[in-house]
Amino acid sequence: MRRHALRWMCALPVLLALHCSRSPSNSGGAGSAGSAGPTKLTIAAIAIVDVAPLHLGKAKGFFAEQNLDITVQGTQAAPSPSPGW
Repeated sequence: MRRHALRWMCALPVLLALHCSRSPSNSGGAGSAGSAGPTKLTIAAIAIVDVAPLHLGKAKGFFAEQNLDITVQGTQAAPSPSPGW
């Protein structure tokens, strides 16, 4: 269950960025095609195998194809909640 939630937490920022890059306000119109440059994103990810597709997608240029410039920033997992939570 935790692993499934973690996958969605990692994928959600990427999906949101892809959705925003395809919004009607960003497509078409005079001077909007390619003039703004890639959208820059910093994605925090813990060092586990579940985020490997993120690194692979960056290495293969999948994000660049969608006009996204991503930076993967390492972070630590949250500590376990105390029993009082």
